[in-house]
Amino acid sequence: MISTGGDSFRLETDKQYYSPGEILNGIVHVELERGVKIRHLDVKLQGREKVTIDPPVAMAPVAHKAHYSSTNEMLNLALRFLDNAVLAPGEMKIPFQFQLPPNALPSFIGRYADVTWKLSATMDIPWRSDLSETVYLRIWTSTSEPPALVELENPERSPKLNLKLTTNIYQPGENVRGQLTLLETGNLRSVRVELVQTEDSTALGVFTSAHRTANRTIQGFQLMREQFTVGPPLEFHLTVPADSTSSYKGEYSMVYWNVLTTLDIPYSNDVQLCEPIIVALRKAPIALAPTVSSKEKIPLTAGTAGESHVDTTLRPMTAVEPAETINTTSSPLPDPATQTSDIGSLILKLLSDGGSKDLLEISSELQQSSTGFVDLNTVMKICEALVSHGKVKRTGVGEFFAEYSLAKEPSAP
Repeated sequence: MISTGGDSFRLETDKQYYSPGEILNGIVHVELERGVKIRHLDVKLQGREKVTIDPPVAMAPVAHKAHYSSTNEMLNLALRFLDNAVLAPGEMKIPFQFQLPPNALPSFIGRYADVTWKLSATMDIPWRSDLSETVYLRIWTSTSEPPALVELENPERSPKLNLKLTTNIYQPGENVRGQLTLLETGNLRSVRVELVQTEDSTALGVFTSAHRTANRTIQGFQLMREQFTVGPPLEFHLTVPADSTSSYKGEYSMVYWNVLTTLDIPYSNDVQLCEPIIVALRKAPIALAPTVSSKEKIPLTAGTAGESHVDTTLRPMTAVEPAETINTTSSPLPDPATQTSDIGSLILKLLSDGGSKDLLEISSELQQSSTGFVDLNTVMKICEALVSHGKVKRTGVGEFFAEYSLAKEPSAP
């Protein structure tokens, strides 16, 4: 919400997240302390996919940079209200509506690519500051593909591992549940299981194109050989973050997910089992389809007598305790005030080089740190709070993002 004097201006939407093709219903709330004449009220919805790759190219006597950038403008619509109107003091609500494209890509902030949906409203007031506010939409894709049980084994005779997953489709916030069964020990040192998100990006230059991939381990755990015996299956679960990005394939970028299992073999090449999964909203509950494997499926239920259970929610990717003694209690949720303070401190650190960074650059670097997935609206609010406290200054406002830099300390008298 933007407040200027006794006036307030607020932009609201009817949902927290949207799917491609959905109708977005919103309201602009305006509260004026006194009457005012305005030129117009504009509400705009913009969506774009952008990839930027700047690899350094060594050229004597200095290093230069080749710039690669590609943009897919998915949507740029504007609605105009209250043209040359005189508004009375008091509260006013202006409803509006947009339809998202059926092929809309999900919101994403990566190392090279970003998919951004910006909803903004501006009241143009002559001879004084305009009233405006911006909201970044969260969009998730959906799938009607029938989910399937997953089972695979590495082809080597020894060591040999069997991996099962309850399904290959998961919604954000759900647990990827599975079983590991060691069939042959061999020369095995450890087994590592990871939930990995991969960003695949391509951008065009003047003469050539550039291609980059970036893997991000979302969660994982590791079992040492002495904790893993032949025979009884080990159950595990890895959580898809509730604010993570859906799987998608765009014009210049794509995001896909894998459950990656690595068998660490000393003095030899590691063996990997890579199982792709889809992260998306399910359109409707559909019965699981059988896999092509002829092996009898073991139902993945809660740990029963004779089975070991591995709770990986709180385990770092290091050696864990024996399965029987692992603590499966949940950790308390982080305090929002503390989390906001931590993100604010990280933003100040990112801006400490003295340069300016736009909202997207700050969000991307935050996500490459240990903060996990951070909503773009949250980052914007924290940056604006730092501006109001005089720690950061707004150095520019582009079409999609504002730029920020550290505020200079006042010189001592």
